[in-house]
Amino acid sequence: MSVFKSYFKNNVSLIKFVEINNSQNPVTEISYGTLNQQVSRFIFTIDLSYLTDKINSGAINPNTIQKHVLKMTNTIAYRPDLLGRKSYDSVTDRASSFDLELFNIDEDWDEGSGYDFVYNDELYPLLPLQAANWYDKKTNEAWFQEGAYISGSTSGSTIIGNQHFVKGNENLEIDITDYVNHLLQLSGATGYTGTSFGLGLKFTDDFEMLETTNRQAVAFHTKYTNTFYEPFY
Repeated sequence: MSVFKSYFKNNVSLIKFVEINNSQNPVTEISYGTLNQQVSRFIFTIDLSYLTDKINSGAINPNTIQKHVLKMTNTIAYRPDLLGRKSYDSVTDRASSFDLELFNIDEDWDEGSGYDFVYNDELYPLLPLQAANWYDKKTNEAWFQEGAYISGSTSGSTIIGNQHFVKGNENLEIDITDYVNHLLQLSGATGYTGTSFGLGLKFTDDFEMLETTNRQAVAFHTKYTNTFYEPFY
């Protein structure tokens, strides 16, 4: 059996109530908590060109495709000494015992070119405010659903996968076979059938609503990592 890797086309973290773009950051932090509910989500699109070329050239027989699995490396996957400790500052705890949900995005969006990862843009007035961010999908174009997803929405922004994390240092692995096969327009594709402009990762709705003393977060390498831990499927 052959294994092929394809990578992300673009990605960005969306921070609740913040207009700053941080798409070029090598790390994404998905979070919840504090009295201000400092929620952040990670959205991305996958690059289908490699798979499409392999199928069109005959290198891959689409009838033999078994599965597509989204894989992202946790930033502390190989640092057990960091389990249960603070993250990069005194107000951020590394989350444990939680679920992440994978949702579809049904609105087109631009990646942007920002880098800084902040939770309060009022403290950083000189940083450029640009899309994509929590409010806008493109410059001067608001999301229909802020943060690219609203719980209970009747639109195409729906949950298509999830994963439970026990300690919080596990790598992410979610089966997205139906999603990718649908985008590839393969005959016999079942399951997911919606319009898609990418995927997003978030804590479950009940976690995003929690108020905690410190921000609770889990972090993964993004497509802009300077290591070989680049996410793929």
